[in-house]
Amino acid sequence: MIYQTLINNLNENKCEKEALGLHLYGLEMDGEKYPSPSQFSKIKTEENEVVCLIDVPMHAFRDEYRRKSIKRH
Repeated sequence: MIYQTLINNLNENKCEKEALGLHLYGLEMDGEKYPSPSQFSKIKTEENEVVCLIDVPMHAFRDEYRRKSIKRH
């Protein structure tokens, strides 16, 4: 059961990375600044919740997003 939970969390993290990357890319395209990241110590969690870092290397994300956009047209 723990293994399955770990796999599910890794798959969810991939979706979260893509969602965050799309949001940040949209901000770039609109000429807006990125918001400051939240400090871990200030994030309130409930029981059985954890805080995790979502790292999106934007240079790689931009390249991949543009490559996908070109293939679709």
